[in-house]
Parts: sequence; C-alpha cells; structure tokens
Amino acid sequence: MEKEIDWKRLGWRQLTVITMLWNREMYGIEIQKRLKMLGDNLGPGQLYPLLNKLEEAGVLEANERERKGANRIYYKTAEKGKKTIITYGINFVGLFQRLIIEKTHYIIEMVIKELDIVPGKIITDFSAPDIENVVLEEIAPKIKPTGRLFIETSSTEKVELLEYRIKFHELEDIVAPIEVIDGRVMLPDKSIDIATCIFTLHEENTGWIIPEIARILKEEGRAMLIDLNKLDFEEGNIIIETIAMLGDLFPRHNRGSIGVDFEEVEKELKKNKLTIEKKIEEKGVVYLIVKPVNE
Repeated sequence: MEKEIDWKRLGWRQLTVITMLWNREMYGIEIQKRLKMLGDNLGPGQLYPLLNKLEEAGVLEANERERKGANRIYYKTAEKGKKTIITYGINFVGLFQRLIIEKTHYIIEMVIKELDIVPGKIITDFSAPDIENVVLEEIAPKIKPTGRLFIETSSTEKVELLEYRIKFHELEDIVAPIEVIDGRVMLPDKSIDIATCIFTLHEENTGWIIPEIARILKEEGRAMLIDLNKLDFEEGNIIIETIAMLGDLFPRHNRGSIGVDFEEVEKELKKNKLTIEKKIEEKGVVYLIVKPVNE
C-alpha cells in the first residue's frame, strides 16, 4: 500500500529528484552525479533511502533490469509524482502572485481610492483566489459596519478556504461567499455598488464575468478590472517556451501567452453596455474603471 506524501513536506532534494526523472529513467549513481552537479553531494546511504521513500509513496517508479554483474534499478517519475510537482508549482505561482500583491500594495490602495470604497457600500469581488485574502484584509474593513462584500466562488474547496479566511478576519457579518451556477452569480440584477476583478480575466473560462458585472451593477455603480497586458510567448526562448508548456499543466490559465488582450476586453465591455470611465496603464498592468451606459 502506498504511503501518502504531502507536497508541502517535500524538501528541495526530493523535489529535484522527482523533477529530473520526469522524462528520463536513471539509476542511482546517475542520480547521485546529477545532484552533485547541482551542489548536493550525498552518499549512497542518503540517496537510496530517499529513493525508496519516494517509491513507497508512489511518486517514483522503479524498474529492475538484468545486466552482467549486478542488476540495476532504474527510476522515473510516476504520474502521481508529476501531479505532486504540478501542485507544488501551482502553489509556488500562487505564492509569487501574493508576493507581487504585497510588493505592489498601491494596487489595492488605487482600488479603494478610485472606487470610493467607504462604509455602507455593497461590493462583489471576482478576483483571483490568491488575492481574496488581501481583499478581506484591506477592502472589507472599509465598508463596515453596514456594507456587504460578496466573494464569488465556483468550487467546494474554495468555499471552505474562503469561510476559514472570513472567520479568521472576524468578518462574518460583512463578507459572504456567493455561488456561481452556469456562469451566473447568485445575486439580483442591479444590486451591487462596486465590482472588483483583480488578476482574473487572463484565466480560461472567465468570459461570463463581464456580462455578470454588467447585470448586477446598479445604474450608478462602477467596477474595476485589473490585469496584465497581453504578452505573447516567443519561439526560440527556452525559458518562455517552458512557461508556455507549463500552461497546459496549470488549470484555468491560458497556454501561449500571459495577460489579457484589452482590445477584446473593451469590445466585450461595449457589447455589455459598459463604458470605460478611466484607463491607467503602468508597468505592464492595465486598470480599467467602468460603469453602465445609462440609456
């Protein structure tokens, strides 16, 4: 029976071994030499227990081959190991994204200032999951005591984490998860003062967000859309090509580019009777403040 392995408990050495065996089989001495080239000089007494532990956990597969002298055992990454690395990568990207938000605190400050977020406002947030905590810390307190913040959620796992965060920040009376069913957020028409959408539009399957913002915004309501300006991946750059390849592994993210084509966003806004009140572009990030077209 396989032992469960938690990606959060994997060290640099274990992650390195799983990654280097992704597309190739190697035997013990080869792995040892590869690790030594990376500055990790370990002996057989350390290596083989590590390999056995990863095999027992099901993240490595071992294949013994006959040869003259002594047989050799070759190792390669199992499907479970690849999923473990992908999970680690996704969470690392999430950590990196949170770091960007922390280092660029002016983004949230801009949202608060430009949208005039004050007590009593009713807000719906469509931001990326890794930004929700910043929204809870920085935006929710501004609307106390009579405001409401609804954060859209599309999965059970997301609801559980969000409910924990709401309780942690003691915001149960102000903040609530709001369900999305078939691309429709469970809120009445023209019921929201403000909508925020931070680093979400670049993800796949988010075409429903702008129509829903148009539907739920009050006539005098306003929304702010923030994302990276589109950058296409170029062939011939090994780093960019690797990132592009990883696009297939990361759920909800596009392959072949990062960021958003804001020309297409502006067309979608017009189609849904939303007009751009203000556009700011700074350091590759685009900020759009939009409002309904009042006929």
